[in-house]
Amino acid sequence: PIPCVPWQSQTSGQYQRRVHGGQRIYTLNIKAGPAYPDKPPDIFFKQKVALSMVDKKGRVDFNKFYRWCRESSLMDALVKLRQAMKPTSIAKACAKIPANSEY
Repeated sequence: PIPCVPWQSQTSGQYQRRVHGGQRIYTLNIKAGPAYPDKPPDIFFKQKVALSMVDKKGRVDFNKFYRWCRESSLMDALVKLRQAMKPTSIAKACAKIPANSEY
């Protein structure tokens, strides 16, 4: 079993430089629970984002964008999450959220 150690990661929104003149950095709080890797880690955005797979508390719902299995890795999930942020429509929606708004 992997210890339940909390991690923090950061990602930037795609294409946002063109949308609002700067690039936002998003902080992710990550914790792999005792059932990891059978169950996905808990991932929460600190800053508000306009993603359908993120709930009102900032929690990422894997079932809405990524099929988690025991062979999945945290890196795979983060890459898929970053890809979900790639469309220009998402960048524009995120740009409408006031900078530094948090969950």
